[in-house]
Amino acid sequence: MKVCCISAKARHGKDTAAEIIKDHLESLGNRVLITHYADLVKFVCTKFFNWDGQKDEKGRTLLQYVGTDVISSQRPSYWVDFIVDILKFFENEWDYVLIPDCRYPIEVTRMAENFNTSILRIERPNF
Repeated sequence: MKVCCISAKARHGKDTAAEIIKDHLESLGNRVLITHYADLVKFVCTKFFNWDGQKDEKGRTLLQYVGTDVISSQRPSYWVDFIVDILKFFENEWDYVLIPDCRYPIEVTRMAENFNTSILRIERPNF
């Protein structure tokens, strides 16, 4: 399995790039997963804190509180370790895993410690 960590500023096309890459790789016969570190944060906020899924000021505050202020401050690798563990459990399920929400160095280094990992940085000039 190969992992590609996709990094960019907000609204620079990380998810769009992941979808384009996924379509191309699948056209070549590969099995591809797109996942996000934030998927688990959103699940926790929905199930444990009744988050309605809206990324308004209240929602963003809750996501930041749960994801960074509480969990990452106590266990910095928690979110990435969860993804690493899931990928290890299902290591033969996908040929490629694309992660289009890499923001912190630990999110890349932990993947690179465990998988054949590439980093894609997207820049959108004049945006």
